[in-house]
Amino acid sequence: MSTTPFFYLGKARRGVSPVVSVLLMVGVAIALGGFVGLYVSSYMSSSSQMASLSITNVELTKLSGHVYFLISLRNIGTVPLSIVNVTIHTSQRLYYVDKPLSKVVSPGSSQTITEEELARAGCLLNPVDFNPGERYLIRVYAEGGGSRSTYSIITTCQG
Repeated sequence: MSTTPFFYLGKARRGVSPVVSVLLMVGVAIALGGFVGLYVSSYMSSSSQMASLSITNVELTKLSGHVYFLISLRNIGTVPLSIVNVTIHTSQRLYYVDKPLSKVVSPGSSQTITEEELARAGCLLNPVDFNPGERYLIRVYAEGGGSRSTYSIITTCQG
């Protein structure tokens, strides 16, 4: 009977040489480092694209049977924004444009939208729906940087 716990078939078992194992570990570490670096750089470049809009001024005025509207927008983000829609919420109805507003606001620049531009896009403001002293919700819908955002403000009608 043999004193060794396992069968010995006459061949010595040998592992990978120390030099080859070190080279394999270094290669795997370099590959993993490359993948992590690629992921971090793509994450940083995507997070540096920020879409943000600021509503700097809103004027809603009803004078002698006509509604005057003006909204000023400033792009405070890092990507161009396309203004898709502007809505005005009254107690009687929701005003919105039928056609896209083709307004692009570059980073750092401003755009103004008036009631005339809303009318050209199919949104005619009816003076019957607006009363001086009442408050109205205005929403601006913008697209840019791969996302669509909504910006809201409440304004009081002047008269």
